[in-house]
Amino acid sequence: GPAIGRGFRPEDEVPGGPQVAIVSHQFWQDQLGGRPGVLDSVLTVNGQPVQVVGVLPAVFRFTAVGAPVLWLPFNPSDPSRHQRINHQVRVLGRLRPRTSLAEGTRDLAAVMGRLAREYPETNQGRSARLVPLADEVTGPARPVVLALLFAMVLVLAVAVANIAALLSARAVARSEEMQVRAALGATRARLVRQLLVESLVLSALGGMLGLAIAAVLLRLLATGLPEAVRTQFAAPEIAGLTGAGLWYSLLLTLVTGVGFGLSPVLHVLRPAGKLTGAGRRVIGGGVHWTLRNGLIVGEVALTMALLTGAALVGRSLGSLLGKDPGFQPEGVATARIALAGPRYAQSNQAQQQFFERLLSEINGLPGVQSVGAVDRLPLEGGGMVTFRVEGQAEVPPSQREPLVSRTVAGDYFQSMRIPLVAGRQFTAEDDSAHAPVVLLDQATATRLLGGANPVGARLRFYAFPGSAWEVIGVVGTVQTGDLDGPERPTVYFTHLQAAANRLSVVARTAGDPADLIRAIRAAAARLDRDAAVYAERTLEAQVSESAPVLFRRLSLLLLALCAGLALVLSVVGVYGMVALAVAERRRELGIRAALGARPGALLRLAMGRGLRLCAAGTLAGLALSVLLAQGARGLLYGVAPTDPVTYLAAGLLLSGVALIACWLPARRAALANPAEVLQRE
Repeated sequence: GPAIGRGFRPEDEVPGGPQVAIVSHQFWQDQLGGRPGVLDSVLTVNGQPVQVVGVLPAVFRFTAVGAPVLWLPFNPSDPSRHQRINHQVRVLGRLRPRTSLAEGTRDLAAVMGRLAREYPETNQGRSARLVPLADEVTGPARPVVLALLFAMVLVLAVAVANIAALLSARAVARSEEMQVRAALGATRARLVRQLLVESLVLSALGGMLGLAIAAVLLRLLATGLPEAVRTQFAAPEIAGLTGAGLWYSLLLTLVTGVGFGLSPVLHVLRPAGKLTGAGRRVIGGGVHWTLRNGLIVGEVALTMALLTGAALVGRSLGSLLGKDPGFQPEGVATARIALAGPRYAQSNQAQQQFFERLLSEINGLPGVQSVGAVDRLPLEGGGMVTFRVEGQAEVPPSQREPLVSRTVAGDYFQSMRIPLVAGRQFTAEDDSAHAPVVLLDQATATRLLGGANPVGARLRFYAFPGSAWEVIGVVGTVQTGDLDGPERPTVYFTHLQAAANRLSVVARTAGDPADLIRAIRAAAARLDRDAAVYAERTLEAQVSESAPVLFRRLSLLLLALCAGLALVLSVVGVYGMVALAVAERRRELGIRAALGARPGALLRLAMGRGLRLCAAGTLAGLALSVLLAQGARGLLYGVAPTDPVTYLAAGLLLSGVALIACWLPARRAALANPAEVLQRE
């Protein structure tokens, strides 16, 4: 419900009645000054006066439709509401109590069946399904969230394994202390309690530090995400540590604290050993080495999985950015311009004249090479139309091949560097006084017309049944939908024959396209100060900020950070394990050196265990990576989940880092003076 005022009522949709609107809290604060008397405000929307009747709560974020700031009731006089060929309305409904999604879908299918029988021309072959609103909102972000979740779990597992191995080594080193405590009367329960408390204190300190870092990172994430991504997440601008998040973190801290504290506890639960003479003890029991070896293998395997995942996503991002979208985005500025009001409602001619004059003014600006306009930019999807070739037999509605429709103006194809393959482009003479004409792309000619030259063919669109449109040319295929989606056949209309009140200007310049955006806004204001200019950016930003690119870039960043953290933890663990093993074998290595063993042989001997464990972990990580990559197919593009080059690169990187981690402590032991080693021992 609204925080101020009221919601919509049935009488708000009565034709000819007062026009009303509900505004968002942000719009009320930013555009209306946060005035208490906001319900007295009258806005001019599409050239018509609209009364504000309500303000939505500040916490309301309906990301399923982007980030709207103004809500209007359906306009009963809108012609599109009475055209059954338009299927543009998104329907939301709340299921009745105790009604399942499957039951609702069956009821909806029955409705669609009745519509198909009643209106076969527009509804035959169409179906509908219910989608939970939560799935609709989080759908595009789901692969990123799942990738982050898996990455965090793997990093946590690596950290726990690493700390468990270090505490196990520490427990072995403290075995004499524990034996002394036991000899003085300490029970095993008392010793176990002491070690668990130490582990919990360590985990609590780490947990508090982690929460502080998380609060900072969440705030940076909320403010640093591009607008195109923010609209896909559930209110990231208010992201922060909630009560549920704090409780979850507390539980995780307790579980991990107990988890990595079990290793030293197991050592205490073993039967007590014997104190040796001169206070010297025997250390390095086989059970504890087996445990530590397993932990090292495990963390190396998990690190391998993270490295492989990051590499696969990185290669996918590279493949996506390297894909030819059918146009050249470099050096192009774009801005969307909307026309509204009585001036443009009388006839289409006013809209056409405005855009023709606007393109002429922009074309005269310094540095502009060419300029055009289109109703929807590439990668933005678009309306669909169905057609038949004149002279060919009719096909049932369910079998009609749809085309993506685009309306263009000026030198659009030249500005976008979309090549002309056959025929000619639109000219100023292709207006409403002449026969209607269209351009097709290569995908249409290949898939729908059998690859034959379509120039001269006449098409009849079911949306315009009274006219036959002649094909005058074929242009290159452009990625109209998502960059990682399939190519869709496209038909182009000229705005001189199919007027549009909203077009996106595309101007190619020899200079910085960002500088040209201000000039486009100024040119539009000179022609009509009420013209709305928005969505101003460069065409390169249009590509780089598209959802498929952004989500993969974000996934790559998160996975790379997690993989880097896991790699550091693994290196520390391997280094510590090799250093401990070398420390326990100092006397043996000293004797071997005194008997003539070469440093190289001693180095191989000291590194042997660490390298074997790292090799085992890398092989186990390869198998784990294959399993996890199958579940991350949604993030991959242009690369197989089992791509051998990616796995080889990740394996070589991990092996190289592990080799250095083993070599450093082993080299120090191999080059030590045997006399000094034996004297210390």
